[in-house]
Amino acid sequence: MTSHAGTVQRSCRVLQIAQCVSLLSLNACALSGIHDGSWADGPMAAFANSPSERCQTSDVRQSIVTILNNKVGTSEGPPARVTSAAELKTIAGSDGMFSCHGVLKTVDGPNGPGTVQVVADVKTNGDGRMTGYAVRDAKWETDADRDHREAARKEEAAKREAAAAQAAKELEEMRTASLVQPNKTVHCSIGHSLFWTTSAFCYAMIEEMHDLSGSLKSEPHVDLIERCARDIEKKVPGNRQPIYVNECQKLVETYAN
Repeated sequence: MTSHAGTVQRSCRVLQIAQCVSLLSLNACALSGIHDGSWADGPMAAFANSPSERCQTSDVRQSIVTILNNKVGTSEGPPARVTSAAELKTIAGSDGMFSCHGVLKTVDGPNGPGTVQVVADVKTNGDGRMTGYAVRDAKWETDADRDHREAARKEEAAKREAAAAQAAKELEEMRTASLVQPNKTVHCSIGHSLFWTTSAFCYAMIEEMHDLSGSLKSEPHVDLIERCARDIEKKVPGNRQPIYVNECQKLVETYAN
């Protein structure tokens, strides 16, 4: 049995649409929860109910479910088969690439909250009006996995920064030693090589390593070795050039591989 209130509500709705049609004014038709369609398809189509978010349209939801079910158990998919993606909300992006946030319903229960990154093409009809989205790809990541990934990234960045700072400190110490105590025996580390030599020779080789690093792929290695030996002989005179050639060969081979 239809209630009197329901009848009145539908009557008011029909009357409001009729008033809009007679006035030919879309602005006069700000009905709650209704979005403008195309007048070319008739007055009823102009006020057809449609979701206000990309992630709530039926074609996007179904595409997300289909694509993610092909990625179950992978780094871009959920741990179990998805049964519904109806609770996802649009959080950012453009028509071609946007994100949906919420909880996926899977055969093993809810998974999330998390984010689906969506890549889609806009679908249009003959007159160029957008009719929906053709989703080409979707990737799922829970908020917990994202936070873990971000924490790991920050930790790795901190390790690299600390290593760079330590290397800079050791290089400065070696530079100072090469000036103050050039003949002091030191444990010199260059690339994968670790050997005992003088502080002057070690620092000269470190400088040469930086000078040669940009030419390893563009110049013949034999030319680089000869150039390195000449440079080292100028910086650390006193030894015969073949000694420098041997060390420079080790240097070039280390950084070329």
